[in-house]
Amino acid sequence: MSPGSEPSTLLAMLLVGFGLLLTLGGGALVAAHRRGVDVPALARSFLRR
Repeated sequence: MSPGSEPSTLLAMLLVGFGLLLTLGGGALVAAHRRGVDVPALARSFLRR
């Protein structure tokens, strides 16, 4: 492996991790919304902190 390819590998890992986080977070929000949780109000209270 050449030294120049390391930063791009790290970036790819970060992007994959971020994508997973977004997917899981989105899935959790959808599941909460289907159970009758007021997601917008929850988001607003979270953003106010």
